[in-house]
Amino acid sequence: MAKGRGKAKLSEDELKAIVDWELNDAIGRHDGELSEQRRRSLEFYFGEFIGNEVEGRSQIISHDVFEVIEWAMPHLVRVFMSSDNVALFEPRGPEDEEEAEQATDYVNYLFNKRCNGFHVLNTMFKDALLEKTGVVKVWWDDTEEVSREDFTGLDDFAFAKLVSDEDIEVVEHTESQKVIETPQGPAPITIHDCVVERTKSRGRIQVEPIPPEEFLVSKRARDLDEAMFVAHRTRKSISEIKEMFPGTKDSLLEEIVGDNEQDWDEEYTARHDFDDVQGGDPGHGNQWLGRRVWITESYIHVDWDNDGYAELRKITKAGNLILENVEVDERPFASVCPIPVPHKYYGLSLADKTKDIQIVKSTLLRNILDNIYNLNNGRFEAVEGQVNFDDLLTSRPGGVVRVKQKGAVTRLDTPPLPNGGFELLGYVDQVRDGRTGISKFRTGLDANQLNNAKATPANNQMDAANARLELMARTFAETGVKRIFQLIYNNVVKHQNHSDMIKLRNKWVPIDPSNWKGNVNVDISVGLGHGNRDQTVAHMGLLAQHYTAMRQDPEFKDMVKRDNVYNMVKESLSEIGYRNTDKFITNPSSLPPYQAQPTPEQQALQAKGESEKMRGQAAMMKAQADTQKGQQDGQNTQMDMQLKVQGMQMDKEKQSIDIARMQAELQGETQKFELEKAKLQTQLVSEMEQNKVEQAKTQIEFEKVVAEKEKLAVEMQMKEAEFALKVEELKLEREQERSVKIGE
Repeated sequence: MAKGRGKAKLSEDELKAIVDWELNDAIGRHDGELSEQRRRSLEFYFGEFIGNEVEGRSQIISHDVFEVIEWAMPHLVRVFMSSDNVALFEPRGPEDEEEAEQATDYVNYLFNKRCNGFHVLNTMFKDALLEKTGVVKVWWDDTEEVSREDFTGLDDFAFAKLVSDEDIEVVEHTESQKVIETPQGPAPITIHDCVVERTKSRGRIQVEPIPPEEFLVSKRARDLDEAMFVAHRTRKSISEIKEMFPGTKDSLLEEIVGDNEQDWDEEYTARHDFDDVQGGDPGHGNQWLGRRVWITESYIHVDWDNDGYAELRKITKAGNLILENVEVDERPFASVCPIPVPHKYYGLSLADKTKDIQIVKSTLLRNILDNIYNLNNGRFEAVEGQVNFDDLLTSRPGGVVRVKQKGAVTRLDTPPLPNGGFELLGYVDQVRDGRTGISKFRTGLDANQLNNAKATPANNQMDAANARLELMARTFAETGVKRIFQLIYNNVVKHQNHSDMIKLRNKWVPIDPSNWKGNVNVDISVGLGHGNRDQTVAHMGLLAQHYTAMRQDPEFKDMVKRDNVYNMVKESLSEIGYRNTDKFITNPSSLPPYQAQPTPEQQALQAKGESEKMRGQAAMMKAQADTQKGQQDGQNTQMDMQLKVQGMQMDKEKQSIDIARMQAELQGETQKFELEKAKLQTQLVSEMEQNKVEQAKTQIEFEKVVAEKEKLAVEMQMKEAEFALKVEELKLEREQERSVKIGE
């Protein structure tokens, strides 16, 4: 029999006991040493009293923790947010190329646009620099959102269209009649007023930074992937719990007993007491739906089904009530640590390495100020009974102290601090800079220090400072940031079953993650060179010069393609600080294929061929025109002969006057034809001297003249027929000696 087969599952009480034991033993609790360290870091960041202040003496606070963190934040955020694509997805095989490209665009869009990626990374990084770790939670939220909407004055069509939406439920509805003017006269219509509830059930990705005091992890954990226990403690109202877990009975929710210990978390108090914004429950806290309780979302390896193998389960618990117990395949958390300690989940923060520096520097500043106070308001030796003590105790510039005897008042001088005291402040700053790798020199705030230093030592110092920050940025990239994008991608592949429309590069693009296979790897694209931006831009300019020289060399011009030049210019624009690079340069993938321009020799040969072709076409058109002219001349000669014979016959007839009139008309038509023919010849000679485009126009005009000629030929034939009929009529009249009309 297999191990564990036939055994009963764990009881609910046993599961509660396991979860409670892990919670009590986890690191990050409000009553642990870690919470105390983070509380102190917050107080140092806000510049609150250190605890060694003396009444009546200087109590100035040096803000070294604040300065170090705020000097580091702009560089770290710029490294990740200087480009639209924080992460790149790489295919595992050639068949995954399209999915990797879509995943890069879509996941970065979700993170930056819909999940406010800047706020997420800014909060995550500052939590890490200040409180050891910054934690972000990524999950798929399929909670239904119900919103109430009021509509008034809807006609029948608008109301029917509104209620046809499957997400709409009508809560209130009233109808009324209204008379409106129409072209046919007044007409009554029905007006609808309604209140509807719109339910949005489509899931969405959620990315949210978690306050460090709400995150718990087992003490023996080395990282999140291997941790046996991870939990998120947060405060929810009973109403919110009902929405998150709709199947839970109201009677069980009413009996939840809240764990109020964390209400007095000193770490939480330190964050909110600085400006006195900490508040309690709202006024409706006594109502059971408005009552807020702490719930714990735990991810624990436990053998729930008692089969001998522990599986990762998500167990959500409120008080002593288990709200959810399901098996999951990953923990929805990502975290970063600025100074990781090997084989240990919690490392060190910049605040940890700066708090003692702030104490030392505050103490030095206080002593310097106390010394200056004593120099300006020193102590005096006075002979009792010889001095007016009211005058002596009243310290004001130019004040008079009345004495009965000269020399009754003597100043007790306070020796000034030696110069070494001020040098000590500089030494403390050097210690702080050496520990953190962050200083005013690196950020360029101290212009005098740069002006007084030689170029090479200054560059070396900046390179060393950059190296510390670059290592920190690389640590963030390869741990928490990479995991955030991997979690977003995993949740989209598992849960999103619908297509989405997003705007990329000023175009709306449809993306359907339901067709993805989940076979791509994530890689973080961080611009670690942004710390020395001018140097990087200079290198890009040098690369552009090399590209120009290579494209002019026949041997190397094929090594530089359009994509290479585009990527170089795009990177240069990104380094300068422009994120919308598509406004300045167009991606060659969206352009038509490049057509190589002919060489001057090829252009000359092509022009010569075109010229010869045009001359051949002109000669052919001239030959055609000459042939048509000869044919037309033959037809005209034959027509003239026929007209002469007919004219001679008509001279012998009685109606010679009518024949002469018809001949005149025929002669007029012939002259018109001759004029059209001459015009055609002139146009042909002129058009043969024009270019190829004008030749096409000439051809059209020529065809038009041919059509006119054919029309004239038809008209002439009709005239000849009429003339022949007239001759016949005359013959008949002569023979019959009467008027004759042929055809009647």
